[in-house]
Amino acid sequence: MSTAGWRFLDVGKGLAYATSMVRPLLIAFCLGTLASLASQGHAAPANRTAMKAKKAKAKKAKIPRGREGRPTRKVERALHPVKPPKTEVQRYRLGEGPAKTVIFLHGLGGEPGGPMMRGVLKGMQNHGVSAHVFAPLLREVRRNDQGEIVSQSRQSMTEQLRHARGVIEAQPGKVILFGHSFGAKAALILAKEYPNKVEAIVAVAPSVKMLHAYWKSLSGESGLAEPARMQAVFATRQTDLKTRIANTHDPVLKENLAESLNYHKIMRDLIGHQEAQFETGVKVPTMVFHGDMDQAVSKHYVRRFAEDNHNVKLVTYPKHDHSLMGPSAKTTRDVRLDVGRRTAEFLSGLRQD
Repeated sequence: MSTAGWRFLDVGKGLAYATSMVRPLLIAFCLGTLASLASQGHAAPANRTAMKAKKAKAKKAKIPRGREGRPTRKVERALHPVKPPKTEVQRYRLGEGPAKTVIFLHGLGGEPGGPMMRGVLKGMQNHGVSAHVFAPLLREVRRNDQGEIVSQSRQSMTEQLRHARGVIEAQPGKVILFGHSFGAKAALILAKEYPNKVEAIVAVAPSVKMLHAYWKSLSGESGLAEPARMQAVFATRQTDLKTRIANTHDPVLKENLAESLNYHKIMRDLIGHQEAQFETGVKVPTMVFHGDMDQAVSKHYVRRFAEDNHNVKLVTYPKHDHSLMGPSAKTTRDVRLDVGRRTAEFLSGLRQD
């Protein structure tokens, strides 16, 4: 074999020898690196836990010590003030000079500023009445940017009294309550709530014996029962109406049942306002106007209400309805103007304190 071949063999032997010597070192180095990484991986969670504990300790407030070394803790609660309901109020000025304060209470589902109210106010002004008239909307409403009502609360007696009270209490002196229908019923309650504030009542088609009539239709009884018993009967009736609505597929029937349920809830709310008490013993001077063709309030109930209260004077208009509408536009206008005239005479005859 040549020398070159030997040299090649020698180099090969040297590389083999070097590789055999380095391999253990590489293996040892790799094992050591892996062990180090493993130890760091196990230690990381422990370090994070320690850091969290340290931060929590730093954030923990020092509890002050109160009397006798007992811990005291200052509690801060967010304040959520209850805002009074927003009451929309229309304002009118009748005549000139010293003015009375008149608060107009509209009927169930109505709004202030309707044709009946405007016609009567015109008649009052034509006959010399000078007054500031406040006409609140007796339910909570939400309006869009165009001023149209998009949602509203149910005008129960509780709801309308809440709005009316705020307007009454805002007036510095005595007030005259002018109510129509359900609003006139509210006026009778408010007159007893504010005996030194309400000077007189003017009522158009007052909804007297409203709960009485509804209870009679449900139970067949001629007089009101105890409130607890009435509530129980009303609760059963309310559940029945809800069940019928849920099981009805006829849209017209469903709508009629929904209206019945709404009215039922209004009557159920009225149980808590003691109808029989505020419709008797009326102490403030009261003027009542009623059309004998009224289909909403019985003319017999209104007549008995006037007969049972010596402070109540009743004027009846033949062939006119709940809103004093008659057989023609002319008779309607004339009757409403006549109500204004008679109201002016009634107010001028009030005792001046």
